[in-house]
Amino acid sequence: MRESDQEHGGPAVKAQEETPRHVQGLRAENERLRARLAEVEMERGALASRCRLLDGALEDNAVLRAENVSLDAERRMLKDKTAQLQERIERQAKRQIELEERLAGFEEENRRVAREYLTVAQQNTSLANLYVAGHRLHAGLRRGEVIEAIKEIVATLVGSEEMALFERDEDAPVLSLVDSVGIDAGALRRVAVGAGIIGGTAANGETYLADAHDLEAAPGEEGLTACIPLSLEGRVTGVIAIFRLLSHKPALEPVDREIFDLLARQASMALYCTRLYAAQPATPGSGA
Repeated sequence: MRESDQEHGGPAVKAQEETPRHVQGLRAENERLRARLAEVEMERGALASRCRLLDGALEDNAVLRAENVSLDAERRMLKDKTAQLQERIERQAKRQIELEERLAGFEEENRRVAREYLTVAQQNTSLANLYVAGHRLHAGLRRGEVIEAIKEIVATLVGSEEMALFERDEDAPVLSLVDSVGIDAGALRRVAVGAGIIGGTAANGETYLADAHDLEAAPGEEGLTACIPLSLEGRVTGVIAIFRLLSHKPALEPVDREIFDLLARQASMALYCTRLYAAQPATPGSGA
């Protein structure tokens, strides 16, 4: 180095003096850049991690989207199946209502047929009873047989074991007691026609029924249930008085009125036939 440069501090001296500072500055800048590079590397690593996470999330999202599409398809399928099932349920419910209505119709028809069958059975029983009663009245020609038949009809078909049979005297307006069962007949030996319920029945020729009439009973008529006039060719020839019914029969039934009508028509004829039979002269070997 020249002496002049040293004395006057020339460019070389200045450069030499500034070089260490410049180097230090470069080193500091290099360190700063290194630190910044490290930060960038760290940020790049973090970004790479986030990118990997994002890629994973995107993959998961794609999977979820695919699953969602599948679920949507399955949901639509289930919705269609639900609609079909609902339609089937509605059809079944409608069918069930129709079947219940038909069943109700069948049950009502069965009840109607049962009622008709019961009615026919009762009518058949009534007809059979009437036939038996008519046959029983005309089965015998002797007076005692006919009287026993009348009492049997009243007991078995009507349901009373308390009765009295009267016949009208031809010469006087009086009813005479022919036979009785189950009652105290002391006050009823003779009953004037028109007196009390029994005499009134003989006078007007109409059947008396306690459940249809409200008449004051005369002595001996307590507990009367029915009085039946016995008519022959439009003339009252007698009366059947029926008192209390048996305990198992609380009241008269429609068939009883038919039996009363049969007795009113047939009993007087049967009794009249017994008188004709008794008036016939006995023939040899007849045993009469």
